[in-house]
Amino acid sequence: MITGLSVCPNLCVFASCSQDGTLRLWDSENHLLRTLELNAEPECVQFSGRGSELLLGLRGDIYTIHCTHLLPPEFQTQLLFNEDLHDLTPDLPITCINSKSCKQ
Repeated sequence: MITGLSVCPNLCVFASCSQDGTLRLWDSENHLLRTLELNAEPECVQFSGRGSELLLGLRGDIYTIHCTHLLPPEFQTQLLFNEDLHDLTPDLPITCINSKSCKQ
């Protein structure tokens, strides 16, 4: 029985955990990317905001796993690209300067 399910929209990857003590990663076409056998039954799983980390609830504790340790190389490249792109994105709101639509 599945105990947790999360999606990373930036990568189109899903993570599931189940009572059989596994954490599984899937692509958007339902292909299994990775299975991790755990030493206990996972309670929940959640991708971080940008998807670079996976949070796993296990025995009442929360563990952080960096996705570069779990994902195939093509997803790792995409993940690194998304992180670099996020660093270039300015914080909102953006101040409007010298524009016809600005109210000054």
